[in-house]
Amino acid sequence: AIGPANHLHYLNVWARAKEALPEVRFLSYEALHADTLAELAGVLRYAGAADIPGDVIASAVEYGSFDNMRQMEAGGTFKSGMLRPADASDTTTYKTRSGKVGGYTEHLSDEDIAYLDDLITERLDPVYSY
Repeated sequence: AIGPANHLHYLNVWARAKEALPEVRFLSYEALHADTLAELAGVLRYAGAADIPGDVIASAVEYGSFDNMRQMEAGGTFKSGMLRPADASDTTTYKTRSGKVGGYTEHLSDEDIAYLDDLITERLDPVYSY
């Protein structure tokens, strides 16, 4: 079954793998959102591509920005139906829904958020520092 408890279990498996494999690099949506350019440069260094010029990385960040991705999705740039909104007039059907850290709080009840917060506090490995 898929659910938040199983997702936390999966994340905890990765946390244990990091202990055994120090070369594993964690990357979070929150970190990418806070400093996309630095995080992408770090991923490229990690992957052995440290010599990519900063302006190329900046161009990639701009291309992959929320606003650009939303514009491309709305404009039908992507040929795959999986990458198109189910209803172009309903932004909740877009893959690029809000581009915000914590945006889920706008869609869940206070009770659901409290449940998830408690579950995370109780079960998620502290390596994730949420």
